Amino acid sequence: STQSGSIGVGFAIPADLAQRISQEIIKTGKGTHGLLGASVTTATSDKSSVVGALIADVTSGGGADKAGLRKGDVVTSFNGLPITDSTDLTAQVRTLAPGTTTKLVYVRGHDSNTVSVTLGTLSL
Repeated sequence: STQSGSIGVGFAIPADLAQRISQEIIKTGKGTHGLLGASVTTATSDKSSVVGALIADVTSGGGADKAGLRKGDVVTSFNGLPITDSTDLTAQVRTLAPGTTTKLVYVRGHDSNTVSVTLGTLSL
């Protein structure tokens, strides 16, 4: 008999994130997390020489748009942490509260740029 799935695998939620969300739910009946305002995919080696999260689309008026991000930019760092794929970026954005302003590093062409981005709100 063989087993499959995630038997024995543990998943952790940072305590500060769990505390923030639980306090929001108690206070307002719902939780929220940050929203970048961009669709992302993983920058793969066949499409990019840079590892990170590739901006596929930017929502007009969202945090990414206001920070000057464009389709084709590759995010390599967010909030001081390296970004290696779209899952990394999504997870890091969601750990922050709406309205948080943080640094984001991206590559456009051959130039690396650092911008401040203020996150929007996504209700859970």
